[in-house]
Formats: sequence, C-alpha cells, structure tokens
Amino acid sequence: MTKELSLFSSLVMFAVSPSFVRAEEGAPFGKMIVELAKEVPKVKVVGRLPYGSVRAVVTQGRYAYLGSGGAVLSLDISEPSFPEKVGEYITPGVVWDLSVSGNYLYVATKGAGLLVVDISEPSSLKKVGTFDTPGWIRNVYTSGSYAYVADAYIDNLCSKLRVIDISDPSSPSQVGAYNTPGVIEGIHVSGRYVYIADTEAGLRVIDISDPSSPKEVAVYDTSGYAEGIHVSGKYAYVTVLWSGLRIIDISDPSSPSQVGVYNTPGVAVGVHVSGKYAYVADRYGGLRIVDISDPSSLREVGAYYNVEVAGIHVSDRYAYVADRYGGLRIVDISDPSSPRQVGTFETPGWTQDVYVSGPYAYVADKYKGLRVIDISDPSSPKEVGAYDTPGQDAVSIYVSGSYAYITDEITGIRVIDISELSSLKEIGTFDIQRQNAGNVESIHVSGKYAYVADRVKGLRVIDISDPSSPKQVGGFDTPGQAFGVYVSGRYVCVADVKGLRVIDIS
Repeated sequence: MTKELSLFSSLVMFAVSPSFVRAEEGAPFGKMIVELAKEVPKVKVVGRLPYGSVRAVVTQGRYAYLGSGGAVLSLDISEPSFPEKVGEYITPGVVWDLSVSGNYLYVATKGAGLLVVDISEPSSLKKVGTFDTPGWIRNVYTSGSYAYVADAYIDNLCSKLRVIDISDPSSPSQVGAYNTPGVIEGIHVSGRYVYIADTEAGLRVIDISDPSSPKEVAVYDTSGYAEGIHVSGKYAYVTVLWSGLRIIDISDPSSPSQVGVYNTPGVAVGVHVSGKYAYVADRYGGLRIVDISDPSSLREVGAYYNVEVAGIHVSDRYAYVADRYGGLRIVDISDPSSPRQVGTFETPGWTQDVYVSGPYAYVADKYKGLRVIDISDPSSPKEVGAYDTPGQDAVSIYVSGSYAYITDEITGIRVIDISELSSLKEIGTFDIQRQNAGNVESIHVSGKYAYVADRVKGLRVIDISDPSSPKQVGGFDTPGQAFGVYVSGRYVCVADVKGLRVIDIS
C-alpha cells in the first residue's frame, strides 16, 4: 500500500511506503513528518502536473516555444491576439532556457541536463537526444554544429562552459569545456567568440576557434552581477542586477571597454537587441525599451509594466515576454514609445501549498489562487477546477467539508465553496488589513475554528461556524514572526522564527 505525497513547486506525486510516513489522517501533506534519510529507495515519482513558472521563450516562424515549469509548450502565434497551444513535451527537469536551431529545440533543464526535442511537428514534440551534466544547466545557445551550455555548480558558486557537438542531434557529445569563476547567467556567440555574463565575475570573452580548447581572451569587470547578454555588431549589451544596461565595445575582443550605461528601475535580468532598440527584461520594472542609436547617450523611449519579466525574445514587430508567473505576453512594439499587449497565454504559476482530500489535490498557487487537481490516477493528474483569488500571494490552504480556506499573505483568508468543482465560488472573507493589519502565512482548521499563523500578529483564532462571515475571536502574539501552525487536540503548535510555541486552546 502506498500514499501519495505532494510537494511544492510543480505538483508531484510520490509513492511512499507507509512504514515511514507518520501523519494525522486528513492533515495537509505539507505538515507530514517524513523520515526519508534511510528510506530513499522506497520513494518514486508516480505522476505530476508539470506546469509552473515561465523562464524562457523563443520563436521560430509561426510558433513560440515556452518553458513552463517542467514542460515545453508549443504555441501557434500566427494570430498574436489569440496564441493557441498546439503541443507540449513534459520534461524530467525544470526548464531554464531554450534555443532553437532548424527542426530542433535545445532545452536547458535543472536536474535533467540538455534535452534535444524534435519540433518538426509542433503538435507532436518528441525528445530525440540528451546530454547530462553533473551540474545544473542554466543556459544554452546554439550556433552551427555546436550548443554552448552553462553548467552551474551552485554549491561552489562557479560554472563550466561546455561545448557540445550537435551535428547528430540524437547523440550530442562534449568536445570542449572552460571553467569560469562566477555562475554563468547569459551566453551569446558571435563569430569565433563566446561572450559570457558571469554574474559577479563580469563579462568573459572566450575564443572558440578551436571548440576542443576554448581560451579566455578578455575580462571586463561590470561592477555588479552580469545576468544577461546580447551581441550585435561591435557591441555586447549586458544587463547587470540593480544597475541596468551596459554597452561594451568589443570591436577588439581582447580589450572590451564600456561606452554606455542606462539604469533601469528594477532588476535587469535579460536583453534582446533589434534594430536601434534594446529590449531590457527588468524583473520588477517590466519591459524597458531603450534607444541605442547613440551608445554613449542611451535613453528610454517606452515601457510595458505590470509583468515580472524572466525572459524576452523579439521577432519583427512583437516582443514575446516570459512572465514568470503569468505565462506568455505578446507585446506589439511597432511603436516603441507605446508598447501594448495584444495577446496572452496563461500558465499556472507557483505552487505554494497543497491539501489532499479524497481523489483531489487542492493547490494554493501564488498568483492564480485555488487549483483543483484530480489525482484519482496519480500517474495522470488533471486540473478540474480553478478559482483566481483577488490577492497576489496565496500561500496556504486547508480543506474542511465543502470549503477550502486559502490564506493570502496580504488580503487574509478566502473561503471557497468547493461542493461543485466545476463552479467554485467565494462565499466569505476575513480581510487581514481591516482586522489589525498583518501578514497571513499558514492555516489549520479544527472544528469551528481556523487557526492562522500571522507573521506580524502571531496566532489568530477565527470563528468559521458561519463560513460566509469569519470573525476573529482570539489571538496570541508570539515573540517573533509566525510562519506555521498545526492543531493537535487542545494544543496549537506555532512555528515562530524564535522557536516552537505550544499554546493551550482549551
């Protein structure tokens, strides 16, 4: 006999021997005490709902390829206002970067190496080759017969550039490698050089005229974390965290020099250059459009806000924006001074918590609210219901009877009627901002009360005997910040940054 254990990020089901799982029946699996140290061989993945945060997008012809958590989606973008999913490939690891070359898509994953996916039929994507590495592939760039990948070793905060021969896509093989002192975040190949954004180690210029023996020929100190790079003509356009866009003259690759800088308002993580404009992905500042016609005098001409940009690809008059928690945004940039969204394709966002009851998993999705997943066949989970809560940070969930109680860190508790999964509806709220402002982190329901861990106010006790009108009836201010709560009999255990607090609620 097995039980399915659901963990964070994408929804993943594990087959777990009950001999080493201890939990109260009906409790959120996130609260289980699992003794795995000596029992790892008894754990196996039996199914998952792979979709998650979006980090990369590339286009080719009428199709866009989107990395969403542990999946690659192929979208028909022939009508930008209505992008349509036509195919998908479920990857064994989290998709971090994408590069397209001919009929193949090269997928950089966390945990599964480099995947080669045949996209000759976008409706029927299939893997044809793999190349595994000991680290975590964060970036991939294809040029000619080679794929240049960044293999990161996060524990040591360093990376290795690997040169992979892809002349036979079904059997990629390494022909050369070069160690860098930082963590590679961006790669661009131009001519016989690879230009690397190497975080705190700045811009590295690597000669690859002999792919079997890459050699570093220059370094430029970007005075910050170099995150993204695009080479066009004699310039390298580098984004630096908190410092925006740097333009580096590489007309002499052995002696790069800075000629221009533009500070974006947030965290600059990527850039794509097209014509006289640089399109900067600013994680918290949206898409920034910078006129680069005079590299020494950069100026912003337009911006597209309200999106957490993780990646960007420009083709013709459109910018394809990977919104980390909102999917694909298609932005018309024909007038750079007034970019406007013309189409979207939404993907599930970021799984924060999960509660299993019967054949369903109820998921708190950070930006999408409640998602209900049918797990009656654990090897093939399917979404059967959803309710987008109005807040922006759904962090915890508890199911009791016909109701799901979702906590939003900012707006408080949302009570959702789940008696009809195809028609979920909100029937009650407890507005944390109107009830002595705080930040809700976790919830546990017992009887007619909901016990809430509030980061600011400690333990809150909410009467939910009338789910349409929750009311606070008690509380206990813990000494630090409360993040977790669990009820057992007459006691509430609160996980506080200053230690475990056990509170008598008799």
